[in-house]
Amino acid sequence: MNSSRIRCFDFIKGISILLVVFCHYVVLSKETIVGNVFMTLAWAAVPCFMMTSGALLHQKKDFLWRPYLYKLLKIYLVFSVWRGIYFLIYRVVLQLEVQLSFTKILEYLFLFRDIEGVNTDVMWYIRAYFVVMLLYPITHSLLIKMETEGSFTLMFAALISSISGIIIPSLNWTFGKISQHVEIMNFSFDGFNLVMPFTNYGGMIFYFIVGAIVYKNKDRLLINCNTVLLIITAVLSTIGLLLVKYLDTGLLVWGGIYLPGGYSHLMVASLSISLWMLLVRYGDCLGERVDFFTRNIGKNTMGIYYLHYILLAVLGNKIYPKITEHYSFGLNCLKTILIASVCAALTFVFRKIPLIGELVK
Repeated sequence: MNSSRIRCFDFIKGISILLVVFCHYVVLSKETIVGNVFMTLAWAAVPCFMMTSGALLHQKKDFLWRPYLYKLLKIYLVFSVWRGIYFLIYRVVLQLEVQLSFTKILEYLFLFRDIEGVNTDVMWYIRAYFVVMLLYPITHSLLIKMETEGSFTLMFAALISSISGIIIPSLNWTFGKISQHVEIMNFSFDGFNLVMPFTNYGGMIFYFIVGAIVYKNKDRLLINCNTVLLIITAVLSTIGLLLVKYLDTGLLVWGGIYLPGGYSHLMVASLSISLWMLLVRYGDCLGERVDFFTRNIGKNTMGIYYLHYILLAVLGNKIYPKITEHYSFGLNCLKTILIASVCAALTFVFRKIPLIGELVK
């Protein structure tokens, strides 16, 4: 299942993990506009991760069940171990007081149930990744073995998966806003989800398939793509999302409020895909110029992903209340660089330790 390193993907993952760290446990001034712009751009980070995974996993021409099942089991076990680590940190360091039965702990560790007071929100991505990995044998067969016919079938699957996760929420939002200003009946499209096969993480399945299809056809879709058009799409999508937040909240500044609806907005998809295609096209060149970054951040994103959230949880509890008056865009950038660097260094060390190294790979 291991692919040879592709520099552009390490560069994309490095940029994406910085955006992820930037938007978690923020120390932004509520009045910052530039911070609001970067918080908007951060919505493209996870889709870029998922498209990169789709592209990488479909590089192998042969699908082998044994390494696939091993990888699936590893994802599940690593996920469970990290949930245990998070629980211990909250219980010991953050002094969480909660009475739990042995059954509740087992459900938390192995059955994807949450415990009130233990913030494992960041791990939703692993659940989404587990879902796309369950579909991977099908997508691989369609894309690799069936060539043209499989690609068209896979494109249809991408469309179906986008309906519940992106299209229906976007339609609901659009008609809701129209009904606020025009006297028309506001109705919900959610009923369509009753006949949609991908209602759990449909948007992430969509990105996984898009990454696979686009990179498979990179000579036609990436090399010959119009760079100016991709840049314009990314810029207009960002402006559009800022407008969406303004219409929902009345704010053009950060205001301590995340974009309502988040990944469900169609413009998040257009922003993510355009940015990803740009970075894939020019990522090798850019990554070579910042080789230290791609080697130390881009290659260690899994460790940074798991470690940063628990470190920030501790800081948020112990340090943040003392520096509230200093919140700013610059401070949040500094937080991002420091936390990402510390987590990358810890990941490098953990990789050298048997078994523990498997938790950050």
